[in-house]
Amino acid sequence: MAVHRNVELATSVAFRCDEKLLIVGDLIGTVYVFDAKSRTHLHCLKGHSAEAHLVPNPRTDDKFYLFCGGDDSVVKYWDVTTKTCLFDLLGHKDYVRCRNASLVRDDMFASGSCDHNIRIWVVRGSNSGYVMELNTEKPVESMLYLSSRGLIATAGGNFVKIWDVIGSGKLLYSMESHNNTQHN
Repeated sequence: MAVHRNVELATSVAFRCDEKLLIVGDLIGTVYVFDAKSRTHLHCLKGHSAEAHLVPNPRTDDKFYLFCGGDDSVVKYWDVTTKTCLFDLLGHKDYVRCRNASLVRDDMFASGSCDHNIRIWVVRGSNSGYVMELNTEKPVESMLYLSSRGLIATAGGNFVKIWDVIGSGKLLYSMESHNNTQHN
């Protein structure tokens, strides 16, 4: 499938929860929205000043919003229908490479960064911002909300860690000696 003639080398791709939209981030910070069936280009969301990375939203009732992080250290919360960035969520000090939406709360998601931190964000109108920061001691390469009890799994360096987000960010378990694909 030819995505779009203006897409600069894709950095990430995600389907919307109903798989009707395909969303692509690129090297120059643009997010493209396509109709997945017809492959028609619908929107360009311009806002990042560096690579854009996406998060698929797992909630089936939320078809209008999109989170993305960028190599400009910014997390953005978009309204896809109006092509409007509702919030720039600031706080990371390095590339934001992974994000994941909570399965427990509709207004909560997490972002992981090369600054060694996970930030837990709540998006609630003018009170939006991060509510918790977890120091993983290594650049965060991947993360995932687990379906039970508000837990997050993170991968960074040669560690996989399990965090209890509802329990004030307590580290529950750390597994080490996993192979690292990058040299940090």
